[in-house]
Amino acid sequence: METRLKVMIAEDRAEFTQEDFAVLQDFGFDTLFCGKDGIIQAQNPDVVLLDLFMPKLDGIGVMNATLKSTSSPAPLFIILSSFDNPVLEREVMNAGASYFVIKPFPLRNLCERIMQMYEVTSQPRKLGKPQSVSG
Repeated sequence: METRLKVMIAEDRAEFTQEDFAVLQDFGFDTLFCGKDGIIQAQNPDVVLLDLFMPKLDGIGVMNATLKSTSSPAPLFIILSSFDNPVLEREVMNAGASYFVIKPFPLRNLCERIMQMYEVTSQPRKLGKPQSVSG
């Protein structure tokens, strides 16, 4: 039985169309929504698509809270933003995000990137051999 990636989306469900759901299913993702409240710990996702600016807690706060409160491996955090700002991007990446995406974006390309990132992070690391994702 093949293990499917559990992708949690902390975004308004209305912002994702039927076509978006079809793309996520094409890639074999189990998709969960948690809304923009940022409560993700109970679901144990592999990947979290998270809007940077949310009503209760921003994306950096959600990452920090998740990393402090979980005993299981931390998910890959992909932060979504409509603001293209290098300082903001650096702050997000330094806080633990795996990827920073400017909206709007082609979902199929993001799904391909998720697959690449997850393959790299799920492989056992070998000392002396750095691993990278080519893009």
